[in-house]
Amino acid sequence: MLHAEKIDRLLNELPAESFGGGLKHPPKGQGSTNQDSNVVFLKGLDTSVDLHDLQGYLHKKGIAVQEIRRLTKRYTGKPTQVVKVKCCEQAFQQLIRTKLIMNQKYCQVERERAVKVIRCYNCQSLGHLARHCRNIRHCEYCGDSHTERDRRSRDVCKDVTTPIHILALLM
Repeated sequence: MLHAEKIDRLLNELPAESFGGGLKHPPKGQGSTNQDSNVVFLKGLDTSVDLHDLQGYLHKKGIAVQEIRRLTKRYTGKPTQVVKVKCCEQAFQQLIRTKLIMNQKYCQVERERAVKVIRCYNCQSLGHLARHCRNIRHCEYCGDSHTERDRRSRDVCKDVTTPIHILALLM
């Protein structure tokens, strides 16, 4: 089975809640509603930077922006250091190659990920984050509920060399 087929099979078998809201995001170009726009995330951008100033800065560099917005924390509504920029293909390519420095701080430019799966690093289940998890901690290698110290000291799950979340992708 090809790698792409494995990923497709895995995506179809995952429960809808593992995608944070029950929405499976198809890879770019497959089922996208707006084919002529691309999404880029600017990470590490100070919250003091005004979006109008950022848009002007990008315009001076010849990057036409269709939409720009700052991401906020879900529960508190506080602004984060991540800005989502939607632009055309040509501007997208230029923005990916641009070294963005704002307020004497380098900002990482990252393209939107094709698949968004939420996995808890505490209990190893899908659909929620570890910071909101109230379940018992499970080993990332074998899935049992022993501690990391137990795993190292008593050779628990010593034969397992690949974490279970990676094994799931390879099935």
